[in-house]
Amino acid sequence: MSHESAPHTAADLDLLSALRALTATDRQMRSTLAQLARPYGLNDTQSLVLHCCAAAAETGASQSELAEQLGISPAAISDLVERMRRQQLLVGDRSPTDRRRQVWQVTDDGRAALGHLRHACSVWAAQPEAGIDADLLDTVTKLLEVFVAAARSCPVDAETASTTNQNSSRKVA
Repeated sequence: MSHESAPHTAADLDLLSALRALTATDRQMRSTLAQLARPYGLNDTQSLVLHCCAAAAETGASQSELAEQLGISPAAISDLVERMRRQQLLVGDRSPTDRRRQVWQVTDDGRAALGHLRHACSVWAAQPEAGIDADLLDTVTKLLEVFVAAARSCPVDAETASTTNQNSSRKVA
């Protein structure tokens, strides 16, 4: 059965439209972040690594946690945190709960750069043209967290995909 012949419901198309919008939003916001971060010697990914490590200030963030949160391969994160260590933005330390694990924490230089970047982001978002206020940002963040939680709690396995395909096949017949 070809996937092309399966009928599409409004819900199918709405989810795909939402994913397309999320992808476009990610691409545009990462570009904006890169422009805002450039004066502080950072790129968009470095900015997000600093933010994640700062959010995990008490325990630090492991490379696997950073890779998962940012959707980057473990090898790419390894190179990135090492480069940021050489720039004195991050410091690696052993996890207080598992000495085999290395965690990354923000240095004073990293906190300073992140503070400047957060201010630049606030100034950018406060522009009337941006149309972003604290309530909108809070609402969007909560909605995105719902999508992430749904995707994590409802994984698509081979059986689910097969059942979905069989149901689609029956509708066509």
